[in-house]
Amino acid sequence: MYDLLEDLKTGDPDPYWSANQHRDEMSVGDKIFFRISGTKKGIYATGTIRSLPILASSQFGDWQVGVTFDGLIDPPLLRSETAKIKSLKNFRPLVGAEATNFRVPTSIGETIDRLIKRDGRVVRNIDKGVEILPKLKKVRYKMPEADKSERRKKSQAHIRAVEQAGVSAAMKYFFKLGLSMEEDCQQKGVGYDFIIANKKQRMHVEVKGVSSSKIDFNLTPKELLCAKSDPKWHLVVVLNALAKADVKIFTGNELLAKASSIQPTQYRVILK
Repeated sequence: MYDLLEDLKTGDPDPYWSANQHRDEMSVGDKIFFRISGTKKGIYATGTIRSLPILASSQFGDWQVGVTFDGLIDPPLLRSETAKIKSLKNFRPLVGAEATNFRVPTSIGETIDRLIKRDGRVVRNIDKGVEILPKLKKVRYKMPEADKSERRKKSQAHIRAVEQAGVSAAMKYFFKLGLSMEEDCQQKGVGYDFIIANKKQRMHVEVKGVSSSKIDFNLTPKELLCAKSDPKWHLVVVLNALAKADVKIFTGNELLAKASSIQPTQYRVILK
């Protein structure tokens, strides 16, 4: 009868929630975890009680409590995850007990909070159009050309590890901004690695992973051409990619303006 996710997408969700149970225990400022049941049951949003329960009938009951929605949890904290936590696996509100409101003990609430704050999970602001991003598509990594020498193989392995770490950090960066990968273009030679988008914007993104804190990398001729001519082109440089990644993002114009030099590293020669 009520679609929480669709209500949140309006940016102005219903400010009242039924208070059919435990209303005598509710206080202004109490934290709320909003749970959805069904095949993907879990905690999808957080909120706060903003006013005490009042007698006001609705299709869901005779009492209502004023609430604010603080954030949408992306990805949601599903039962499949909480079932692996000893203190949560038998907690009735998460297992599937039927009721409108449940009291959450402090220790349980703290455990849920820690899971929500895990790396790779974002609590998004409740703005118009807010939604949970689709699961990231599998990324194919560029493979360096094969070489028989052991020294060269180690070098190639290091380069690949830096590139993979850079891509991973870039995807996390965009995820936090509410953007996801629409298409992997690494093997197409179009001058950028990925199309990153949401309903409001679309970017052509080239990712450069760097193992140090110095911004120093190679650009292909097509990448440089895109930087000069494609307004959707963006460069993401991930510094210290194998350690504490530091993400820097530039438009093509910003790259060209900031570059102290752009030097060709090789030339192609064709003899008659």
